[in-house]
Amino acid sequence: MARKGKPDSNRQHRYATIISVSDDPKPVRLRQLKKFAPEPISKHSIEKSGTPSTGGFLDVRAYLEHYGKTIVAEKPYGSAALYVLEHCLFNPKHGHKEAAIGQSKDGVLFYYCFHNTCKPRTWREARN
Repeated sequence: MARKGKPDSNRQHRYATIISVSDDPKPVRLRQLKKFAPEPISKHSIEKSGTPSTGGFLDVRAYLEHYGKTIVAEKPYGSAALYVLEHCLFNPKHGHKEAAIGQSKDGVLFYYCFHNTCKPRTWREARN
């Protein structure tokens, strides 16, 4: 089963299956795998009381850094982790510490900005 967070009516779990097998299967060697992925992406998880680990979910810090977004703080938010951004992704006038990407303990991502004009914005929009 593909792991992508807690299922709900909009996101059901997906099942994987092997659709064909070679008549002469051979194990894949480590050197062969390294040709495809020479180095793993480093994890920068936060280790604070009450903050969940990445638990196999998206490494939000690495993802945001990859796209050049500055994280000014990381903090727990209930059972979720907040990655506070330098400025809002939708309105750069919404400045320092007014917007964040959050990840719940079950891996669900969300976007949050304190300004009313950005309240309806979602993670899906922020990702795009």
